Amino acid sequence: MVQKTIDLDAALAQRLEALAAATGRQESDLIREGIHAVLAKAQDRATEEETPRDWRAAVARAAGLWATHDSLDLILAENRGRARRRFAHIYDEDER
Repeated sequence: MVQKTIDLDAALAQRLEALAAATGRQESDLIREGIHAVLAKAQDRATEEETPRDWRAAVARAAGLWATHDSLDLILAENRGRARRRFAHIYDEDER
């Protein structure tokens, strides 16, 4: 572990000491737990900012993604063929 020094005001130090006594835990454990909580919350906020809040914005960014793809018809035909082979038992029953 890396040792760090922190400065606490008197009220915060008293609250930390009281919590440590009440829970039977070391003050350093409580401080580490608090740091983990702050870092997790910051990571959640960063992830939330990266995630589009509106699905419409995500769709708008993807619009036209395949517009210039020359072999789109071929890709779709191959996918349909794979699906038909994979689910042949279903397609065969539909034709009866």
